[in-house]
Amino acid sequence: MTKAIYPGGIFQWTPRQDFVSVADANDVNLLATEVQGVETTVGTNPQIEPSPPTGSAVTYGTLSSRVTDAMNNAQMPIAVLTNAKGFFINAGQQVFNTYQQTFDPYGIWNGQDMTVPVNGYWSIHADQKWNQKGNNFRGGNVLFLYLNGSWISADIWEWSTAFADAQYNYATNVFQSNGYTRVTWEGLLHKGDRIQLLSANSTFCPGIQITNMSLHTHCVRTVSSTFTSG
Repeated sequence: MTKAIYPGGIFQWTPRQDFVSVADANDVNLLATEVQGVETTVGTNPQIEPSPPTGSAVTYGTLSSRVTDAMNNAQMPIAVLTNAKGFFINAGQQVFNTYQQTFDPYGIWNGQDMTVPVNGYWSIHADQKWNQKGNNFRGGNVLFLYLNGSWISADIWEWSTAFADAQYNYATNVFQSNGYTRVTWEGLLHKGDRIQLLSANSTFCPGIQITNMSLHTHCVRTVSSTFTSG
């Protein structure tokens, strides 16, 4: 049987006309060869995604809807975690943050930490406000990002040198006695890696209020090769 032109080229066909054109078996054979060429290239059940980043195979109504879903990264793991009310933290205290699942279809947040569901290159962003109620205590507040029990990144709001001001002026007209910390990190993570955020009150303020907490994360792309987390 003649080799199919597709996918290396487009099969050219001249339509036959009843009672005018002469048809023979080779016409059918050529068409069958091209059909096989298309089927071989597209594969079987092209409407099914057999290996999504997490979970079982996903069946779509059409190949078009599967492609659209892929173009929108709709199967890539993502989580949006928030804690608007936050909590109070005592002088010298260190507390691991907790969040609510604002949008977490993959169950990444387990109530204690963010557990990575798939090997990949991940993006993580966390931020929060610290309010010492206008008391002008000295020192700083720290937001740590932990990976598997060890901190890998941090951000410090230092009240003592805010705006390089040594006169206890904390720009309260703008910040209303709030400090801000934010951590943005990207890197390779393994399935099962644990991510936590730790808040540390390194001031002698007896009760700083932490509010407007958020933790956003998404997998940029999956990775199958061997690598070291971080």
